[in-house]
Amino acid sequence: MIIDVRTVQEYEEGFIKGAINIPVDEIDNFDFSSLSEELDLILYCRSGGRAELARAFILHNHNFKSVSNLGGIDDMVNLGYELEI
Repeated sequence: MIIDVRTVQEYEEGFIKGAINIPVDEIDNFDFSSLSEELDLILYCRSGGRAELARAFILHNHNFKSVSNLGGIDDMVNLGYELEI
């Protein structure tokens, strides 16, 4: 599962195809219990900083086996992920 932790406005300007938007300042309100702990979570933001905050929060408060910060949206595109505008 790909999670964009940028603001709603940033997300609406363009996002990685298939990503859901959970802004970092709302991450503690998201109901992660509805997701399988076996899911691989991939996080990104504009540059990687907010994604790292979200990754640390998720790892500390939930039992997901794999939570990765792939950096910024440009990093994701460079890795071959498709940008949707």
